[in-house]
Amino acid sequence: MSDDGGDPQHDDPIDDGEHASGGSGDAGNASPRDATPDADDGEPTDGAVSDRADDLGGPEAEPTAVLPGAVPVPTGAPVPPAAAPPAGVAHESQLIDDPAARVAARLRAERERRQRMVVVGLASVGGLVLLIGLVAFLFSRGGGDDAPVSAVPSSSAAPTSAVATSTTSTTVADTTTTTSTTSTTTTTIPLPSAVDAGADLLASAGTVVTLTAADVGEATPGEFVRWVQTAGPDVTAGVGALGGPIVSFTAPDIVGHVAFELRVVDPDDDDDAAADQGVSDELVVRIVEDAATAVFVDLERGDDSAAGTVDAPLRTLAAAAATGNDIHLRSVGRHDTTAGPIVLGPGMDLYGGYDENWFRDPLARTGIDGASTAILVEGDEARVIASIDLIAADAPAGEGSFAVAIDEVDVRIEDSRIVAGAAGAGTSDSTSGAVSVAVQSRNAGQLEIIRSTINGGRGGNGWSGPTDGGPSAGPAASGADAVGSAGAGG
Repeated sequence: MSDDGGDPQHDDPIDDGEHASGGSGDAGNASPRDATPDADDGEPTDGAVSDRADDLGGPEAEPTAVLPGAVPVPTGAPVPPAAAPPAGVAHESQLIDDPAARVAARLRAERERRQRMVVVGLASVGGLVLLIGLVAFLFSRGGGDDAPVSAVPSSSAAPTSAVATSTTSTTVADTTTTTSTTSTTTTTIPLPSAVDAGADLLASAGTVVTLTAADVGEATPGEFVRWVQTAGPDVTAGVGALGGPIVSFTAPDIVGHVAFELRVVDPDDDDDAAADQGVSDELVVRIVEDAATAVFVDLERGDDSAAGTVDAPLRTLAAAAATGNDIHLRSVGRHDTTAGPIVLGPGMDLYGGYDENWFRDPLARTGIDGASTAILVEGDEARVIASIDLIAADAPAGEGSFAVAIDEVDVRIEDSRIVAGAAGAGTSDSTSGAVSVAVQSRNAGQLEIIRSTINGGRGGNGWSGPTDGGPSAGPAASGADAVGSAGAGG
């Protein structure tokens, strides 16, 4: 074969693959591949490299050497068309020859690698947090108090008890899990089987009174102990009860009493729970003007040789008056003092209206049948006569009847009935009849009569002359006015 035609078996396939639109060589000596139609006609060229250059839209590629490892295509053999790359993926030839495509591919690969690293990191963190939560849960369960803890009462503990419960909650939280544990501790507080409010008290008005509960038990909380007031003027500042084993209050300015019920009960229970359980006791505070000197008289159970106290009263009003102290009368029967007047000396007051338990009701008057001058009040201090039903005896001839005679002292009479007896008739020495006065006051600064009834008796008749036929002393005098000079009213 001449040099102009070339040997198809020895020619370089790439050198011979020039594009049909241009190239070197004699057209008359072209190889069979040179007969391939022009690319402008829409048909494929005979050179693979030229095809890639046309596909990339770049300038016509220069002939290149065969790549290492490439398999030469036999001369004249048809070149199979390259497989179309998937959508959105650059063709291999583009990755080889296009720098921008290579950079984009590397960036995409780097982005995918980082995404994989983030996913792996998040998974690792989640596993670590879950592990921490599990350890915290196991730790709290291992040392907690799962079972209730109860205080075991001793052999002398009461059959009743109160239950105090405390609850502790622990919460461990993170971004993925939340663990919560709750432990409850229950403590049983034994209540005493019985309590002692102490002995009843006698107190002076206006003084501080202290109440002390006994046998409450050292384990009993102070808030379980209440002194509920059940009688008398309020001393709890409107609360109705005083709290604690030891409490104090100021005795009201009365002659009477206040009463309490000591209750030991769980404050969460209702008010009747203590009574239902039997954990209660009662106490009475009797209030007088002067607790140190007060004298008590009980016509039924008293003894004039006794001390005159609440527990050991005197029997008669006369014996009590002889002490010179305030007198407190039980309202049972009627006291007979007709032998002579009851003298209330300096500082002495008289109070009736007490029952057998020495609870005073001002309307329950104590009966007294007195002499014609029944009560004589002397001295310079203000006095009180209260809750008595006093009836003075009729006076003998020439004398008047005075239920209460007051001499230069202020007196207050309250919740009482005062009745004078009939006055005596006139005599030859005093022909006018005497007067009957329920309350006679001479030179008193103030006389108060409160919620009381005051009644004078019948005045005495005038002297009617001798009855033995002797000379008359003159015309008979008129009888005296039953009201008398001091008057009477209610």
